[in-house]
Amino acid sequence: MSAAIVSLIAMATLSDAPPLPETGRPLPQKDTPAEVQGSANPPQPPVEQANDIVVTATRSGPSDRVTYNVQAATSNATVTVADALNRVPSVSVDPDGKVALRGQEDVTILIDGKLATSLQGDEQAVALQSMSADQLERVEVYTTPPVQFTSNGGGGVINLVTRKTRDTRPKGSALAAVGSSRRYKVSLSGSGQLSGARVEGNAGYRRDYPGSINGTDRITTDPDTGETTRLTIARNNRCAQKRWDLGGSASADLSSIDTVTLGGTMWGRRGDCQSDARQQQFAQSGITLLDLMRTALRSYDRRYDAEATARYAHNGKKDSLSLNASIGKTSFDGFDFVLNQFSVPVRSDYIDYLIERRDNRFLTLGTDYQRKAGRLNLAMGGQFERLDQAYENSAFLIDPDTDVTTENGDFVSSFAYKRAILGLYAKSDLRLGGVLLGVGVRYEHARQKIGERSWMSQGPDRFNPSFSAALKTRSGANVRFDYARRIQRPVPTDLNPAIIFGNLFNLYQGNPDLKPEVIDLLELGLSKEGGGQQFSGKLFYRDTAGYIVDRLDLIQSSVLLATKVNSGSAKSYGLDVSGKHAIAQGFSVSLSSVLAIMQVNYTGLFGDPQQDRIFAPSVKVGADYRVTDDDQIQANFEASNRILTGQGIKGSLLTTNLSYQRRLSSRIAANVTFNNPFRWQNVKTRTKNELVQEIGDRRVRDSSVFLVFRFGLGATKVAGSDADLAAPVRNF
Repeated sequence: MSAAIVSLIAMATLSDAPPLPETGRPLPQKDTPAEVQGSANPPQPPVEQANDIVVTATRSGPSDRVTYNVQAATSNATVTVADALNRVPSVSVDPDGKVALRGQEDVTILIDGKLATSLQGDEQAVALQSMSADQLERVEVYTTPPVQFTSNGGGGVINLVTRKTRDTRPKGSALAAVGSSRRYKVSLSGSGQLSGARVEGNAGYRRDYPGSINGTDRITTDPDTGETTRLTIARNNRCAQKRWDLGGSASADLSSIDTVTLGGTMWGRRGDCQSDARQQQFAQSGITLLDLMRTALRSYDRRYDAEATARYAHNGKKDSLSLNASIGKTSFDGFDFVLNQFSVPVRSDYIDYLIERRDNRFLTLGTDYQRKAGRLNLAMGGQFERLDQAYENSAFLIDPDTDVTTENGDFVSSFAYKRAILGLYAKSDLRLGGVLLGVGVRYEHARQKIGERSWMSQGPDRFNPSFSAALKTRSGANVRFDYARRIQRPVPTDLNPAIIFGNLFNLYQGNPDLKPEVIDLLELGLSKEGGGQQFSGKLFYRDTAGYIVDRLDLIQSSVLLATKVNSGSAKSYGLDVSGKHAIAQGFSVSLSSVLAIMQVNYTGLFGDPQQDRIFAPSVKVGADYRVTDDDQIQANFEASNRILTGQGIKGSLLTTNLSYQRRLSSRIAANVTFNNPFRWQNVKTRTKNELVQEIGDRRVRDSSVFLVFRFGLGATKVAGSDADLAAPVRNF
């Protein structure tokens, strides 16, 4: 996979067609003959332009989601899914792979409408930075998600829809990319028919050399004496990463309206890193208390992570049914050798040897049923998910002179976590005159087992409602109101009661008594298009109860222990706008912006009420210029301001992407892409409480230049108005 999501920053068109189910074919139209609905080669709608962003109409009314075209990007050969998501309006991804939607980081990410093994809990950021984007067809963003999705994810739901084809002709594509700093990427994909089944497959390999420069400035106050201590850390990181992926699927029609699909994916990632850090500690009087050089060699391996899926889909004239199952596993082995060399105080050098192992197993089962009865549309279904995770951490001290190894028992721990969730939902949509009303409810029962504890409920069982009302005015504008209740469950590492060693000055401990956050989302939107212009604006409000924050305790001079607690409430509200303007034939400009106010109320270390409140704007600009049928230029720019997290304030982010594509023939296209050519990504964080003030500055070396060649195989063309890779067909 290797495609970047197109110059995406525009709002767009409304479609009156029924929705595409999370995977599979569109629901049959009322006036579509059955033999066409289930045929192997249904009529193909027109292709989308590169900048198209579509507000998808569904049976519950206009704009229950926003759909972003992926495949039309000219820079789609060089980026990961994390990079691609960073170009989606309202979405931002930091250099660590953490996704935020309207500044909220509690986002659930699905693949083809279903939970995926690779995107669970702590694995999500790593997976998004490992997965290439070229196998994605589109991205769907739900800011007030409907009840058929899991309730987890208070910030919203992002659905990654993978490329699929109904074409049985042998088709394929090959890609080779060479980049600056010894980066490179190769991939191969294809589809066709084998023994009456449609088969698809893809394989890819990528090598990168990321790096960063980190700085920390921390001032702590002794609660007994009032004396302050200052800590500074300057660290330089360099890595070499290898990533590979392999996937495939096979689909067979049992009848004109019944389909069975089997699929599988394997992926892996290996890295070798070196970090040089200088840590200095100063007393209030200016005396140097510590001057330490730490040289760390880190190696990590994620081998043979895998997932298998099965799906049955029935698409009748008035009803549809799907049955889904998936099972997967991920594993991680990390090894750190850290040489500690002291200038102050004078003492012997020593080596830290740290071992980290994680193992995850994930199972999901689900069913969805929809039926149309006159003006009423009914939907119901359920899902079961089971997650098993195991962690093991070991720490040793090695004398470099004698090679004597001693176990550091303070940081040796193991942790096992199991969770099972049963979810059931029902929803109905009814047209009353010119108004479309939607009502739904979702029930979830969740149980968990933490370490040696017995199985227990993860918070009370909840009925989470949703409501929508939509209408189209005489002027052609679409107005919609949405409400949804969501929850945010703690990730397993936040529940681990063992103390985890980060470095000499940062320790982490989970809280097994954490409860899920409860979030209420409201949204009022207006959208309109015409005359080559598209506009959408949404007022939004979010209220969070039981907000999870980091409690920072000073356990020694400059040494912090971070623990998660349900210690507050949070709210955010603002305006989300986007638009697109066709300036001339083949040339369009798009703009989106989120203007949000974020506020967190919590209890301080000494029991006093505290409040953080910030204004958090962001803006994205995109341009798409098709110079000729053979030449295309795209540019994307994003700037986001601060956001509030449970750890404090995360600073601004700036990303840029420029690309030029040239068709050399109907089967060969060349592309030059510049990723962040003007500067490094720079992220600042600020943490403050009664005893600690800290500013962090991280500069990530993310600038790159790629030269890419695409090759069409079989019936595939790579560019032009009839290309298979340049722009996907509309699927709804």
